[in-house]
Amino acid sequence: MKQLECENPKSIARTLVGEHVISTVVVRPTDPADSMPFETMVFKSDDAEGMVSDWGEVEVQRYATEDKAIVGHEQMCAKWAAKAEAT
Repeated sequence: MKQLECENPKSIARTLVGEHVISTVVVRPTDPADSMPFETMVFKSDDAEGMVSDWGEVEVQRYATEDKAIVGHEQMCAKWAAKAEAT
């Protein structure tokens, strides 16, 4: 796993896991009607620096709080690291 720089101000965390980038962001920070404003998505990457090669998400999870999003990001990283090791 490799932590990546978060260039987008909405980014909370970005991690390269095998051939995938796991990205956690704030999706609607100003919409009070959205009870799940944080999102973790998994994208395909073919680059050691974590450049996304396919923006079609492989997996997605939403969260109600930033704390839950951070924990969810770590769990998603562990899940995809285990998948990468199994292949």
